[in-house]
Amino acid sequence: MKKLLTLTLLLGSITSFFAQEFKYDKNGLTDYVTKEVSGLSSKEIYAKAKLWITSSYANPEQVLRLDEANYKIRIASIKKKGFCVESQCSDYQYEIEITFDEGTYKFDPLRLAAWAPEGAANLPLEDGSIYFKKNGKPKSYSKKIIGSIEKLFNDLDASLYKYVSKEKLEEGK
Repeated sequence: MKKLLTLTLLLGSITSFFAQEFKYDKNGLTDYVTKEVSGLSSKEIYAKAKLWITSSYANPEQVLRLDEANYKIRIASIKKKGFCVESQCSDYQYEIEITFDEGTYKFDPLRLAAWAPEGAANLPLEDGSIYFKKNGKPKSYSKKIIGSIEKLFNDLDASLYKYVSKEKLEEGK
């Protein structure tokens, strides 16, 4: 029984260490996700990520904040109407960093701010306690905010992964 419990805890730790999607809880947003792109070098993944930026953003040269060839890219951009309640919408301004390694990349959200007609506010990525009750359940007003934060970063990461993977598959044809 002890072995089964130890194995379960170990597998749970490994799974959370290699998180595949972003979740937001009282401790904040998942720090980062790492995706495997088998058969590609860091240089190839980097090159495909640069192409993804070019195809995903209207002004790619304006969103690229850091470009360390074959190693790291930092992007800052705006998601229009990132969060809406009834007819009131806020834009999200975000910053992400993508680091490349052999066969993998790390997708790391660095900053998020909400912009509305009333003004701007930084949203906490490292501490989500303002959105949660003491029992760990989300406060009623925060459920849509939490969902929109998770969706923003999961959608960006999924788009990058799909692009890099698709490009890899098309080269093999």
